[in-house]
Amino acid sequence: MDRNKIKFRLFFWYLILWIFIFIALKLGYFVYFPDTLTTKSKWLGLFAGAIAVLTASCKINEIVLCKYKNSEVTELSRYFRDLITAFSDKKFTIISVISVFLTILFLNTMDMKFTVCFVSGLIITLFVNEIVKLVLPLGVSRILKINNHSENNIYKISFNISSVISLMSLGFSMCLLTVLFHIYKDYQIINGYILGIGVVAVIDIISSTISKKSSCLAGEIVSNFEYNLDEKKNPLSGLKSISSDFLNSLIINSDFTLSFFAVLIASMTVGSEVFYLQGIFFPIILVSGGLFASVLVILCISFSKSDAIKKLLFSEILTVFIYCVISFYCVRIWFPEYKMIFNPILIGSISGLIITVLNIFSMSERYSSIKNIANSSAVGLKLVLFQGIREGIKLTALPVIIIFLSILISFLSCAGMQSPMLGIWGIVLGVLSLLSTAGTIIAVNVFSCVLGTSRDFNRMFLYESFENTSKENEFIKIKDYISGFGKNFINASSILSTICILIAYTVIAGLEEVDFLNPFVLASVVIGAIIPFVFCSFVSGGISKTARSLTFEVKRQLRKYPQILRCEMSPDYIKCTALASRNSAIQSVFYISVVCIILSLINLFLKEEALAGLIIASLLSGEGLIFILSNSSLAMRGAKKYLLHEYDNTERIEYISLSEGCGIVEEFKNIMVTVFNVLIKFMAIFALTLIPLFMK
Repeated sequence: MDRNKIKFRLFFWYLILWIFIFIALKLGYFVYFPDTLTTKSKWLGLFAGAIAVLTASCKINEIVLCKYKNSEVTELSRYFRDLITAFSDKKFTIISVISVFLTILFLNTMDMKFTVCFVSGLIITLFVNEIVKLVLPLGVSRILKINNHSENNIYKISFNISSVISLMSLGFSMCLLTVLFHIYKDYQIINGYILGIGVVAVIDIISSTISKKSSCLAGEIVSNFEYNLDEKKNPLSGLKSISSDFLNSLIINSDFTLSFFAVLIASMTVGSEVFYLQGIFFPIILVSGGLFASVLVILCISFSKSDAIKKLLFSEILTVFIYCVISFYCVRIWFPEYKMIFNPILIGSISGLIITVLNIFSMSERYSSIKNIANSSAVGLKLVLFQGIREGIKLTALPVIIIFLSILISFLSCAGMQSPMLGIWGIVLGVLSLLSTAGTIIAVNVFSCVLGTSRDFNRMFLYESFENTSKENEFIKIKDYISGFGKNFINASSILSTICILIAYTVIAGLEEVDFLNPFVLASVVIGAIIPFVFCSFVSGGISKTARSLTFEVKRQLRKYPQILRCEMSPDYIKCTALASRNSAIQSVFYISVVCIILSLINLFLKEEALAGLIIASLLSGEGLIFILSNSSLAMRGAKKYLLHEYDNTERIEYISLSEGCGIVEEFKNIMVTVFNVLIKFMAIFALTLIPLFMK
């Protein structure tokens, strides 16, 4: 396309965007008319979602407008898209079959409204995944083939890609959710919507985890062959290039989006018990304000002058500040007699920033524990593991204490002692505020994944953007630091969102308290405590099975086509990618189905209170473990950077021992933390959304 036409199209999109922003600001006049708050504010969610989608459209045009060599980028982008399509198409087919089955089931067991919302959640999530599949290969191709190889241009394109993924996911879902809510005028019906998002998200996350780890395991097995395989000769190279950072971007996006909308539904459920219509609409206004703040920051951020790490951290702080200002203004007008509602909103926002800063602190070379781990590497691998896990446990205390204080202070500062239900709503609003700026949070965390994906593809083709070793090391450093922004934040958001969903579950089920002295509840607690670990063992078995299938496929190709070893023929990268996708998706569906059957049987025979006890036990059994593994991994990675800075030599025995120990902890963390977070959250969503069916 002619560049002048692209510029005109970009100008047109920006013009439409600012018109929408102007209209949204003008709609703020509703706060001066308290009698019409409900009728005036009900479309703010739709406007916020539309603004997010328009901003993402502008960012897509900026990616297209970047200077590049047209023919080479088109060919490269098509190749990347073929790899990603091979991975996603098999999974899409399996999800479609499961969706049809569940739709027929809900048509016969639930009402039509619930089924429509469920299908809507499925469709919008799959649609956003298709957009990601188109945008990411195009953006990575731009990074590898741009004419100006400056770091700022690479950072700019990477952030544009991550912004598109973030705003498209939240924007489209927010628009559709608002429309469904105003069509059916029943917030409980929208539970089907979050179940639709949850089904796709949990299959995406589990299958991506299996594919990612199986590619690494199969690669180690293949390396033991007598064949001398480099990146171009290895049939697994295509899968390995997307298995790490690309799949991480899908996991982060799906995890945050699921938490975001699950807490929104929970806050509407609890708010209806406190303030009825105002309690239902106010959470929509909060998330709309957070989405609007994210859009403003994403539009204004630039990498032209300052350090990328400081710039991204500042963007999160600025987003939280704008969100708090908007929230304070809304609380003052909506609840003039209950201004204390702003207290948990502020507490939740600040808690998220503190947890983010603690992540950076735990990786800092100035932290004494980092030096302790580095010094222990001279003794051997066992002491490295002992010291790393010990420091991880110490670092775990801080985020857990922050979660404890945020829950307690949110309850007390929202008049929880005088009105317990109002205090409970304050807790949920605090968690909602922690997640309301998810537009910026997802963009910042996916940014590191985009840089990593570009580096992984470059290993196969050796393009100029990363041919400078010092520049590649700088990208790796930034990727490590930025990925550290979200480790504890993801864990905290998953735990807190599960708590909020459980609160909403007790409201719908009519449970005032869970009696742990009840023998049915005690029996369920025993089962719930072990379910996440059994599920992790299932996933580990799926990784082994998929790795074995990939190994057989590599052997088959090398035996059938010996020309591959002579560099006379390219291996079939797509075959291995499609095989990993199909096997991992089938296994994830089977494992999740087993968990759903267990939950259904518990609720059917032991009733709602026992199911609540089971989910609480699952949450508590995994809470400490996921924080310990995450912080141990961060601390050991910080120690690696410290040793590299001290000796500038990766061949020293200390660095090798530390790398081996860090690799072992990373293997456990990548499986257990990811699986625990999504499984416990999905269990709570499953209980919340299908409780009306069980109660019938």
